Amino acid sequence: MQKHLKILILFISIIFIFAFYFVNKNFYKFQSVFFEQKWKFTKEKVNLRNKKTFEKQELGKISFENKEFNFLKISLEENGISYRDDYLYRPIGYIDVFQDRIIFAAHDGSFYYTNKINELKKNEISLKKFKKNNFNFKFDIEDGDPYRSILIRDIFIDEKYLYVVIN
Repeated sequence: MQKHLKILILFISIIFIFAFYFVNKNFYKFQSVFFEQKWKFTKEKVNLRNKKTFEKQELGKISFENKEFNFLKISLEENGISYRDDYLYRPIGYIDVFQDRIIFAAHDGSFYYTNKINELKKNEISLKKFKKNNFNFKFDIEDGDPYRSILIRDIFIDEKYLYVVIN
């Protein structure tokens, strides 16, 4: 009986050592699967909790600090701004307001402005490109590094100056 017990303990020890080695060797895979499942679960909970918000957004409404606001969704492609089909990286641009117009800086160094905000509220949308700027951004769409291919990182307008944060 004692011999069987020793063999059983030896067998369990070998399995335990093998399992420990296997898990230790492949821990990153277990961790990856765990966090992927955790993300799916969390994403579903967040989407369910925000369902009403998403429905309001489809109607052009958004809430902020218990107040409801209207917003416009402006199609960049319909206004002459296009991106590669495989462009997955965000953000693709930045906005600010100057002299009752929205200023949009695209990630590639192009700058655009809208017509007056009151006209935008009436759904009269016009997006025009700045004719020139005094800086060559040397944007390389073929650059394989997604971080480098997003050249503009932020904009800020103060008085009559547009400040641009770039890579």
